[in-house]
Parts: sequence; structure tokens; C-alpha cells
Amino acid sequence: MIKFPKLFFKYLNFLFNCKLIYKNPSKKDLLIFDDESYPQIRNLTKRYDHEVLIVRKENLKKIYFSFKILFLTLLNYKGNLFTSYIVSLIILYKPKVVFTFIDNSFKFSEIARLFIKKNKSIKFIALQNGARYEPLEYQYLYKNNFLKINKNKNFYIPTFLSFGSYEKDLYKKNKINAANVVPVGNIRLDSYMSYKRNKKILKKKNQICLLSEHNNWNKDVELNNKNFVKNYYKLYNFTLKYALEKNMKIIICSKRVGFNKKNDYTSPYYKEKKAFEDFIDPKYKKFFKKNLIKRSKEKFQTYKNMEQSDIVVGNMSTLLRESLVLRSKIFSCNTSSKNIYNFPLNEFFYANLNSYTLFRKKMNFLLNMPKNVYFKKVKKKIDYLIEHKTSPTDSIQKFLDNELRNL
Repeated sequence: MIKFPKLFFKYLNFLFNCKLIYKNPSKKDLLIFDDESYPQIRNLTKRYDHEVLIVRKENLKKIYFSFKILFLTLLNYKGNLFTSYIVSLIILYKPKVVFTFIDNSFKFSEIARLFIKKNKSIKFIALQNGARYEPLEYQYLYKNNFLKINKNKNFYIPTFLSFGSYEKDLYKKNKINAANVVPVGNIRLDSYMSYKRNKKILKKKNQICLLSEHNNWNKDVELNNKNFVKNYYKLYNFTLKYALEKNMKIIICSKRVGFNKKNDYTSPYYKEKKAFEDFIDPKYKKFFKKNLIKRSKEKFQTYKNMEQSDIVVGNMSTLLRESLVLRSKIFSCNTSSKNIYNFPLNEFFYANLNSYTLFRKKMNFLLNMPKNVYFKKVKKKIDYLIEHKTSPTDSIQKFLDNELRNL
């Protein structure tokens, strides 16, 4: 039974801050699930009759309201009023396809599962947004009794447009319900490749590109392993030490956009920078601060930095896989002591280590290897990680065209 007084006070604040639209939404062939990821796929979906579905309460600016919406919301209530409201909107939009760029969203999986019974004709399709370590993390946390349930069971992705075939194997091995996995490539990388076609080739600068991966890992892994973060940041100490020893330039690419206010201690960038400062050896801090590059709104900033570097160093970032497609050398180095963060390919450019001596030896080996030899060794494996023989944009649009036409 719905506890109306409690729900009333819980959602009253939303009503005060939202504009009420006293009608039902109009029919749309394509619904985009999530407004925050929409700017990244706007060019991909602009050719279709579509609407963006806001699925984060904090982003809600308007609410559709009618007796039909109220009835459907209450009818579909299963403990979360906002979820039942989203379900009612999807019913009224009558889309052929619900499409998302947040493939790891449990909310998307939850709603897709609900429509198995409500309307099987609506296709739920997720496009991969980033490298996925969640299946391995949830399996690890469950097996070690850090989680009571295996959260992998909460995933339900009817159609998953993945980077490559690796995800098909990963999801099958970890028993994730992804019925149809179709490798299409990486849409962000495709945008950069299109952008650079008529640009000058970027020259190498005899530098190391070090990727920030702040909070790329699951917080529960960190909380249940007291030395995890300290071990993880050994990679940054090793790389800074190597650059100083070899007198090489280093560029450290931040993950978050730099804040404008000097003392904005609440910004994601400040927290990222603070994490570096907490775990980097004091003797390298000055060198670190000098070479940390704030992420700006410059188009494709990190891609350019990677292409201008002799080698890209990181552990789990999607950018490592993309760098291989761009024919830039990588060194994927896991110092965390957790095998779940190993690189998907156990190749010559990967190492799981905690010794600077081993790190230096591997860096020397990779930097001294001729580029043509490096990529001859790895050529056949890159496609397994990221399909890149055809345009991801073309592949995705052809897939959507077919789904929208056939229904």
C-alpha cells in the first residue's frame, strides 16, 4: 500500500521546482534515456524523431501531469514513485526504441525488465560508454562477502552495442543478462577520427602521457581493502620518477574539468587533484603540480595529448584502448594488487607489478621497441577490444534504422 503522506512530503520539493505540463507527452519513435549523456550522442540521433527522457531527479525541470499519467504512475508503482512515473511516460510516448548511452545504469536495466511484461515490442538498446570493470568488481565483492548479493544479476540489457567482442566474452563469463551483444566500436573515438581527418598530423614531443583514473574503481573495493588506493597510486610515483630519471617531458591529463574559482574545494577537479597530492611522494609533488594539465573544454584535448606522446601510461582507462586504435604506444600497468583491474589483453604492453625496477625495465623495453614492431605484434588484437574497421556512427545508425523500420 502506498504511504501517501510520506510520498507527498518527499516529492513536494520537486513539484515546487518543476514546471507542470498539463498534458500527455506526444508519440516519439525514439526515446533517449538520460539527458546528461545526450550531448555526446546528439549528432548520432538527430536524424530521428526523438525525445530525451530525464531519468535523474535532480535534473527534472518539468513534469507532465494528467489523470492518465497519475493513473499509470500509481498502477505501475513498485516502491519508487519516480521510476513508476518514468514507466508511465514511456507507455505514453509509445516509442519503438528506448536508447541509452549509460549502459551500466541499473535504472535502465530495471525499466527494460519491467517492459518484458508491459510491452515486448519496445526495444531497449544500450550503447557502451566506457571500459567496463563492473562485472569483475561485483563478482569479486560478492565472492569475498563484501556484498550480500551479486549485483551482476541486476543488469538486463536486451541489446548491447559494445566496443568490441571482448564485452561479449566478459558478460557471458560473468553471467550478465545481455541477450544480444553487437560490437560497433567507440562513438567518442569515431568523433575524434572524423575531426582529425582534415587536420595536420600531430608530431611526437618525446613525452610521457600519464592518465588520471581518479575514482575509476568501485568504492566498495577501496573501502574493503585499506591499501588499495595507496598501491594504485604507486603507478603515478613510478611514472614521475621515471620521467625525472630519463629527463623526459611528462603530461598528466586530469579526468575532471578544472574549476574556475581558486578556492572551490567542492569541485570534482579539486578532489581529483587532492587525491594525487595525498598519495604522491613528497619529492615528486612539485614536478607533479608543474605537469598536471587541467582538463578544459578544448575539443579532444586528451586525445591530442595522447597522440603527441611517445607512450601513454595508465591502468584501466578507456583511453588506453582508444590509444591503441590511434596507433600510440601504451603501457597498462596495474600496481593495485587486484587482478580485477588487469588489462583485458595479457600482452607485452601490460604488467601487474609493484616494483619500480620492474616498471623501469618495462618502460625501457616499450619505448625502445620500434613502432612498426609494436603494432605488428598487437594488430590483430585491437579489433577484439574496439571494432574500428567500419565507422561506429554508420554501424549504429544502420542498426537503429533497421530497428525503427522493422517495428
